[in-house]
Amino acid sequence: MSFKNRVDEFYIAYITSKPLTMDVYLSKGQQAVHLGRCEVSLKQLIAGESSRRPAVIEDWSNIMPVGSSISRPLGKVKYVMRLRKGITEQMKMLRDRIEIKNITQAVELKQSSTRI
Repeated sequence: MSFKNRVDEFYIAYITSKPLTMDVYLSKGQQAVHLGRCEVSLKQLIAGESSRRPAVIEDWSNIMPVGSSISRPLGKVKYVMRLRKGITEQMKMLRDRIEIKNITQAVELKQSSTRI
């Protein structure tokens, strides 16, 4: 599976702090049976990135049942993922842009308070 993301402040905050939730289904004839859900941490995509290539995550995640009183995993799913392009440089540019915005706001606030 492949999809395109727009790298902005929201995306970077999300990828560094929240897990990706995957729903796991079983095909039964023409029907799809929802088995459960598992979570995958995405911050490893950024942490393992080098200057030359994006990091590859290869791991296992527990499939937890949904809508059931069972609290133990039903099984595991193996996943392999990577970003198509590295985002380290984009993250640096975004941080710089945010820092410039904060400095500008502080200067404007100081100038407006000295005029009063």
